[in-house]
Amino acid sequence: MEKLEEGFNIQSGYLQNLAKEKIGIEFIPAVAPGETREEARRRVRSIFVHVNLTVVRLSKGQLASLNEDNGFAIVARTIAVTHPLLKKKEGREDRVNFDSATVAAKSTVLTTLQALQDMCERYLEFPFCTWKSQDRGLIPMRPEDDEMCGSFPVKVAA
Repeated sequence: MEKLEEGFNIQSGYLQNLAKEKIGIEFIPAVAPGETREEARRRVRSIFVHVNLTVVRLSKGQLASLNEDNGFAIVARTIAVTHPLLKKKEGREDRVNFDSATVAAKSTVLTTLQALQDMCERYLEFPFCTWKSQDRGLIPMRPEDDEMCGSFPVKVAA
């Protein structure tokens, strides 16, 4: 106890209270029985996003990168990695900033993932109004794959 108190500048009262603290732990299986790997990946990422929405605030770009429940974010990510103007190519700088919601003045990126998500939301919110939660604070259910892939009013050129 003395070494902990001295080495980490911790008071003995704090150490004694640690034994009384309760910590919630949830074990999340990597792949649940009857689940495909893709379904498992979505489930685990969805849990991660929900936890981080309530605990540690993610940047808008990070949230758009990880969010498996927001159809607009999923479409934006797909565009960012598949559209010839935006996708990564050997020999050229990245064209989409996946982390931040801003483009620095001297940056070589053309846009941000957050901006792509905002554009997708504005363009697709009328035909896909169910992708957006009607109640503030609630997270909408993830759209079905066939609703996101192939149902767009305008197809993205490959």
